[in-house]
Amino acid sequence: MINTNELIDARMPDKISDCIMIALEDLAKVEKDKRYKVDMNFFHAVSHEGNCSVCFAGACMAAEVNDPSATLGTHRFNRHDAIRFQALDAIRQHDWDMMFHRLGAWFESWDARIALDEHFPDYRPQYAEDKAGFKQNMETVAAILAEHGF
Repeated sequence: MINTNELIDARMPDKISDCIMIALEDLAKVEKDKRYKVDMNFFHAVSHEGNCSVCFAGACMAAEVNDPSATLGTHRFNRHDAIRFQALDAIRQHDWDMMFHRLGAWFESWDARIALDEHFPDYRPQYAEDKAGFKQNMETVAAILAEHGF
């Protein structure tokens, strides 16, 4: 059971490219855990089916708290982690502007945004329709961001 009076420290790394790779690892873990169901509509929420629904960023929350009975949003985590979770949510939607806005890197990100737009001009697989494609896509996003220092 988590302490409801304290902010949770998930110890997310500074670089969002590293956060993506951690989220992919944590996503693989929750996919195997019957207590969880991947649903990109919820960060970390108990479903009416009795399991816990988690999104891409929510997989990191699940790995940290290991409490599928808890309903969590980014506000339950320290500021650093909350920002990374919000950025991960923007990334899975390919909303580069929102990701960089969340990270406070709006002006420094121009070259990275151009590289992302050039690499992903059209179809971007969503998790629900193509799990492997989504994961490969996220690895590519992480590589592009790392190449640009993010």
